[in-house]
Amino acid sequence: MKPLIIISPSVDESDREIKLSRAYFEAVRLAGGTALVSDYGDIEELLERADGILLSGGGDIEPALTGDIPDDASRGQVSCARDAFEFELVRKAVERDMPVLGICRGMQVIGGAFGGHIIQHMEGHMQTEPKNVPSHAVTIAENSLLFKITQTRSMKVNSFHHQAVGEGFLGKITAVSADGFAEALEIADKSFVLGIQWHPELLTESIENLNIFKKFTEAAGRYREK
Repeated sequence: MKPLIIISPSVDESDREIKLSRAYFEAVRLAGGTALVSDYGDIEELLERADGILLSGGGDIEPALTGDIPDDASRGQVSCARDAFEFELVRKAVERDMPVLGICRGMQVIGGAFGGHIIQHMEGHMQTEPKNVPSHAVTIAENSLLFKITQTRSMKVNSFHHQAVGEGFLGKITAVSADGFAEALEIADKSFVLGIQWHPELLTESIENLNIFKKFTEAAGRYREK
């Protein structure tokens, strides 16, 4: 049986409808897994069934959760229900040593859940190119899970965010942009906890980005076997 990846989705502005790009499902399928989307429901039940957790992209995190001051001029959509669900979900998944992959907002959730502040706004990271076109380079630390996955110190990625993980994260920042913002993070003493700021599900024609999903799914398969 294929590893089961539970994906936490976005919600619309009413908090009544979930939203999720089909690209996440396709990326997990290409990597050899099965993906299911979850509402913000029973976390213990989900973790009993899941082999891995994927935190998807979406709106902003409530600044009060990370001890930050909101930038009202740039503040995006906030769902307190999503924040509460994902912060508890990722903490409990990491406690179990279940593989976790956080994408864009999902990286910021990992960062915020484990001590990090969130930079409330920065310029230059919301590309105008099509979503499947890389727009800038990131530099990857050699002693990192991400380097083991991609086998490269530098790769070009897409970019659709106005916030980033700042100081205080209890793990490691393992990739940065040319202007110094965090582009990947990890928790080194866990088998697979990886947050990436770009959207690899839209770049799976690149072996480096497809490998992110493959290695995540392989880790989920090992978790299942335990």
